[in-house]
Amino acid sequence: MKVFNACCIIIKRRAASFAIYFIIFISLSVIMTSFSADQYNTDFSEIKPNFTVINRDEDTALTKGLTTYLKQHGTEVVLKDQKDALQDATFYHASDYILILPKGFGKSFFKSEVSSLQTVTTPDSAKGYYMDSLANQYLNLVRTYETLNPNMDKEVLVSSVL
Repeated sequence: MKVFNACCIIIKRRAASFAIYFIIFISLSVIMTSFSADQYNTDFSEIKPNFTVINRDEDTALTKGLTTYLKQHGTEVVLKDQKDALQDATFYHASDYILILPKGFGKSFFKSEVSSLQTVTTPDSAKGYYMDSLANQYLNLVRTYETLNPNMDKEVLVSSVL
């Protein structure tokens, strides 16, 4: 309690100095805030990563819909289906995400068979994981629509998902 009383006595004696420092601090805070308000942009814009779809399957409504869905959220980079070209694109960050659709993917997908997609992402890149989650989201939506309405035409199903 003695320390608190001593502090109050010092503040009362030096009230003018304390008030000057307080006014300077508040005025600098207001000035710095007003200058830095223009630098912060609160608008949201979606990041559009570069992606590549290598379709080793036939062109079906599912594969076309997947490519269209990914084009809505990213920028497609066309690459040759060669190992060297794909490795170079990943190394030089030309494509953040490479999706390889294996042969028979469309038929096995609608038969509810397990078919693994081959994906290549740029190491330590969030963009690749983002595109992978978008591809999985699309395929899960198609599977849900197919489960709810199994007799629906595949073209109509894909357009409904899009």
